[in-house]
Amino acid sequence: MTKKKYAPGVHIISNDDYHSSAGLSRSALKLFSRSPAHYWHEYINPKYQKLEPSPAMVMGNLVHTLSLEPHLFDVEYAIAPEVNKRTKAGKAEWDEFTLLAGPRTVITTEDYTIAKDMADAIRINQVFNACMHDAKVEHSIFFEHLETGLMMKARPDIWDGAVVADIKTTADASPSSFQRDAVSHGYFLQAAMINEALLSL
Repeated sequence: MTKKKYAPGVHIISNDDYHSSAGLSRSALKLFSRSPAHYWHEYINPKYQKLEPSPAMVMGNLVHTLSLEPHLFDVEYAIAPEVNKRTKAGKAEWDEFTLLAGPRTVITTEDYTIAKDMADAIRINQVFNACMHDAKVEHSIFFEHLETGLMMKARPDIWDGAVVADIKTTADASPSSFQRDAVSHGYFLQAAMINEALLSL
């Protein structure tokens, strides 16, 4: 399938449109560094089937939405009812729910409560609110890498002039543990790509 191409510059598009568009992202480069074969399999292989996100990824995305784009919650998520799917009535209720949920990510009430508490803690944080003042949220930047001519892309969570902030969830917020997460998940690469993107504007 041909991916949509965006001209260099800033574009206000959905997260799905960003991820499905042409251009190399931090995730793509991180996978390529693992091996070219891994990159080919996930980004070029026509038979590739996207895996279901892990519970940790779902929670991270949920906190992200509730913190930065709460107006999109009902568009992107559906809270599953507590039903006994072993009974006829429960199965019917579940089938109706899944039909109405459509492509939205299904979460439990417990997932929502935990994520909402985390998002509430973020939204009352003074540093967060200072960063959010007049900031651009979820703007996609496409730019050409000068040395290679390749189209690159980045999508900072929060962007206000020279200040960029990203929301990350972690199981352990201690400095040593989060530093390992930053290396493992390519956060430093993400910061470098966003810097390159801003310099291109």
